[in-house]
Amino acid sequence: MKAFVSYRYGTNISVVFDILKSHGIDFFDSNSDILIAKSFQDAISKGIQECDFFVTIYDAANANTAFEIGLAYAMKKPIFAIINTSHQDFPDFLIESVHIQSPADDFDKIKYSFDIFIKNIKPKKKIVRPNRRLESKTVNQNWLELYSLIEQKNEITLEKFIGDLLEKYNIEVIENKWHKDSSFIADFCIWSDLLTNTLGNPILIEVKKEIHSRNLKLILSDFTKALDKSNAKTGIVFYDRLTNVDSSELLNRNSSRLFFVEIKEFLKALNYVDFNQAIINIRNNTFHNI
Repeated sequence: MKAFVSYRYGTNISVVFDILKSHGIDFFDSNSDILIAKSFQDAISKGIQECDFFVTIYDAANANTAFEIGLAYAMKKPIFAIINTSHQDFPDFLIESVHIQSPADDFDKIKYSFDIFIKNIKPKKKIVRPNRRLESKTVNQNWLELYSLIEQKNEITLEKFIGDLLEKYNIEVIENKWHKDSSFIADFCIWSDLLTNTLGNPILIEVKKEIHSRNLKLILSDFTKALDKSNAKTGIVFYDRLTNVDSSELLNRNSSRLFFVEIKEFLKALNYVDFNQAIINIRNNTFHNI
């Protein structure tokens, strides 16, 4: 594997290089691997294109780093960002990347997060032909493209899509045990050992085509009652779109046990991490903005 390393000239980059070398990863140094007389933009573009993933030490004062990050996003490269700036200057465009706020020389903190990042990078995906059946997909296929192939998105087709996704990622779907007074039954009840520390088990999942002002209150009420009356620890609502509802209204301020996930955003996350880590990242971003 090969990494493109982007940083401001003069930054002590030795810790990042040592971590990459410990994994046997080659790298393109954005400050020293550009040949004289070569176009800077062409060299940077080619360097990013030929690498498997992108590492940046982000400093708000460096426009070149921001330019290189933009190219990495455009080329859909997995990004590992070390944000070496104040909380007030946090770059919103890095929120969807794997990122930590850390000095560039904090070996232990950077290595811990990078080890998780590199473990979850997947092999390059095969091209999915538009006429392939949904049932033939594999974990490494482009989930967003598969999602776009669903001609009629409704509660049934979306539930089937999420069910297929759970199956492909070997997520255990368990039998629901409901309190006798509960009239609400979620679409799925799952168990994942890798989510135990963050979300607990089991986890209820409901799939909705649309969330609007009329059904949001009912969803919150039903799910809260279901969580209180069952042994489930967390509830997740996957949805296709919002209508006349702002995303900020989805935050259940009374409890961190229930959160909402836009299906397309979740599928984008699956390009970089597995099912469990994507859930953890979205949950942390929802409640802790990290």
